[in-house]
Amino acid sequence: MRHTLAAPASAAGRIAVRLATRLPVIALLACTLLCLAPGFESDERSLDLRLTASSVAAFRDTRQGMRNPLAAWAAYLAGLARGELGESSTYGAPVAGLVRERWPVTFSSLAGGLLGGWLLAGGAASVLFLLRRRAATLAVGAAATVLICVPSAMVGLAAMLLDVPVAAAVAVVIFPRVYQYAGRVLTRAGGAPHVLCAAGAGVTRWRLFCFACLPPALPELVAVAAASVGIALASVVPLEVICDSPGLGQLAWQATLGRDIPLLLTVTLAMAAVANVCAAAADTAIHALARRQA
Repeated sequence: MRHTLAAPASAAGRIAVRLATRLPVIALLACTLLCLAPGFESDERSLDLRLTASSVAAFRDTRQGMRNPLAAWAAYLAGLARGELGESSTYGAPVAGLVRERWPVTFSSLAGGLLGGWLLAGGAASVLFLLRRRAATLAVGAAATVLICVPSAMVGLAAMLLDVPVAAAVAVVIFPRVYQYAGRVLTRAGGAPHVLCAAGAGVTRWRLFCFACLPPALPELVAVAAASVGIALASVVPLEVICDSPGLGQLAWQATLGRDIPLLLTVTLAMAAVANVCAAAADTAIHALARRQA
């Protein structure tokens, strides 16, 4: 009983340490890329012809004062330690309120896309493994190869033209990557000596799939599940921008265009935290599966 209670606590501790050590570094890298990017001093508000020269100069001086990435990074972390995310210069509103309004849209797109992509990829890999039809395997593999070469922006453009939700576009991005990996894992598990001997003894392929192929493949499938979360997070930015979906991806794009450091850092750290938590949870699950199989 004490061991079962200690395991979740140790896993939570590892996740906390992982976030505490990685997120500040990610924030520093994001600040450096943004502050040292060409045209950082420019401000789209300075294009307003109604502004005076002094107002335009004030905007430029403000940008120049934020040119030091270390200073911007330290200021953001100091506010974060006080529970303050700052105010967006692009929207003129608190960053916390903007994130609170938009994260449900991105969450639903990611959840639906990951679920749809995994159902398509896992279902296709499982059915083809059971049917053993070479022509169908080659056809689905060719389609997955073509899809994996299509950029996320092109998928978003097709989704916009077809008027389909962002979740469907995320599923299209996830499907070929998961299918190719899951198909290889199941094929390798199906070629194990004990599986071949059981098949020769007359055991049905369905029983072999459920009891001899799938359990050894679970650790690798858990790992690719965690990796697919990072892929979905990376793809949701261009997909939401092109499809005009009011989520965190669109918010990050607007923050980048407006050189909005507090907003961009908050969205970046939120997505990085989700990816790191999923990766740490996958590591914990893989170790648990390895202990059970041993």
